[in-house]
Amino acid sequence: MSKNLLLLSSSRVGDTQYLAHAKAMIDEHLGEIRELVFVPYAGVTINYDEYTDRMQTALADLNIN
Repeated sequence: MSKNLLLLSSSRVGDTQYLAHAKAMIDEHLGEIRELVFVPYAGVTINYDEYTDRMQTALADLNIN
């Protein structure tokens, strides 16, 4: 079983929506994979649950859990 990491250093570019600039890359990178483990490491101004909710909301249209 292979394991892949997708690491992003920015959640926004300019005035774009959260992760809008990266959605196509995320979708392409994942291929058929729709279930992920999210490590809420870089959320310095929000707690882990809020950060996880923000990610789920941002990726909802990609059907990612």
